[in-house]
Amino acid sequence: MAHGSNEPRLTSRDDDWLVRCRFSRDETLRRASDADNQIKFNNQALAQWNKYFASRSDA
Repeated sequence: MAHGSNEPRLTSRDDDWLVRCRFSRDETLRRASDADNQIKFNNQALAQWNKYFASRSDA
């Protein structure tokens, strides 16, 4: 394990670890979508910034 890392060694990733720490594709996309609305810059959610920049590039 790298110094200061919380990531377990590849050899310690047994089936129990995989069940606890890995997600299906759908679960991963759902979690990413939820996070998109929780991450904030200058008091605006990342989702709002994405819409703002998308609207600017369409012009």
